[in-house]
Amino acid sequence: MRAVGLLLVLGLISLGGWLITIHFLAERYLRQAQRALERQRYARAWADLNRAKTFRPRSFEIHLQLARVARQLGKFEEADEHLRRCLDLHGGYPTEADQLERLLLRAQTGEVEVVFPYLWPYAEEKRPEAAAVLEALCYGFVGEQLMAMAERCIRRWRQIDPDNIQALVCEGWFWDQSGGPTPEAQENYARALELDPKRDDIRLRLGIAYLRAQNERKAIACFKEVLRQDPHNEGAQLGLATATRDIGKWKEARAMLTRFLEEHPNSAEALRELAQVAMEENNYPEAEKLLRQVLEKEPYDYRALYGLHVCVRQSGRKVEGRELSVRLERVRRLERSLDNLIRGKLRAQPKDPEVRYQVGLLYEQLGVEASASQWFLRTLQVDGNHQGALKSMVRHHEKKGEKEKADEYRSRIRER
Repeated sequence: MRAVGLLLVLGLISLGGWLITIHFLAERYLRQAQRALERQRYARAWADLNRAKTFRPRSFEIHLQLARVARQLGKFEEADEHLRRCLDLHGGYPTEADQLERLLLRAQTGEVEVVFPYLWPYAEEKRPEAAAVLEALCYGFVGEQLMAMAERCIRRWRQIDPDNIQALVCEGWFWDQSGGPTPEAQENYARALELDPKRDDIRLRLGIAYLRAQNERKAIACFKEVLRQDPHNEGAQLGLATATRDIGKWKEARAMLTRFLEEHPNSAEALRELAQVAMEENNYPEAEKLLRQVLEKEPYDYRALYGLHVCVRQSGRKVEGRELSVRLERVRRLERSLDNLIRGKLRAQPKDPEVRYQVGLLYEQLGVEASASQWFLRTLQVDGNHQGALKSMVRHHEKKGEKEKADEYRSRIRER
């Protein structure tokens, strides 16, 4: 009996030790996540919060934090799952905190105009949640192409907190979305990096901004610094290869792209860049082979079509050259129509379901399925019975092999 008692005591001591270990590990990861959030390093916070969740799977606070970070990282389905879990953990009764997070998620997933009246007071009254609210509103309005409202939110955010790193990044992104490379975007990213020099995600954005502005030397410096910290960063690898090609160092660019394709053989962007190097070297047969691989993956890629057209003309194949000219003109016409629609009618009539539907159709014709389905869903948010959008969503889910979802939209057509 004494032996049994001793074993029981040892077991309890062991269990107690394990519980203490679990407690301290969870607290450690939560502290790390909090520090990452204070620096707006969302990817790091996401990793630490998920580690903490393994030790406290029923923690309401951890699931709420995960929902918030998932939204900020664009993981909207996961954000929704964590908010549902919060509701379950609170007995089906929402708290003020998860109700606010649900509104922010809706703002970023196509309902920004619906939730704006409930969220704007947070900004007007400078409540502690104002920065998170303005961030969600800004991304939501840009997604809906409501640029004037997005700019209003950014201005308010910068007034409240001029040196908020995420506000600087968001404003830089806004300038990028508003029509090409701008000095303002570069200035924003540079200022954000001054505030947190370890943010390589911002350094990558700055490098891309320099590259788009044809400032290759500064772009190369940014990409090299990112790769010094993270040698496997794909964006920096491709950016460095592109900038190296642009300054005429074709041999170096070829070596970089060849190494990249060994690890990422299906990268259309790398294949297209390598084809451009081959064309610079007057190796048109190699370029043609690479560009045909790109077009197998992305049939409406304008740059790849144009490059193939040049290669075919160089080889003297006039008939195929004329056929490619027709394809090029069609893609150019579609892209021009899409740009005019977004900058014209959509911004003037953002709630018109037919305009939203036409945007979706143009994306669909250009082969950009993700953007097309997004705009069809936005059409249905305004007009839930829009027949064209419902039929388009049936097609979209059938292409993806999602029969149940396709049937849901098909039943809505029958009901109508």
